[in-house]
Amino acid sequence: MKITTAQLRRIIKEEVEKFLSEDQELDEEDLEEDGMSGACWSGYEAYGMKRKGGRMVPNCVPKKRKG
Repeated sequence: MKITTAQLRRIIKEEVEKFLSEDQELDEEDLEEDGMSGACWSGYEAYGMKRKGGRMVPNCVPKKRKG
């Protein structure tokens, strides 16, 4: 099966757009607006997103202790 240069360019453009839209990191304000602030266990906080099992999930990290 042969593809033309135009077809190849279209495929690459679609894949790049798909990749960029999936890998955008969120800051804490975005997480709170999306309701993600309660997505972690007690003692942990959401710090951006990560890929797990082929989907994006909150990256829960231990809260820093003061003192």
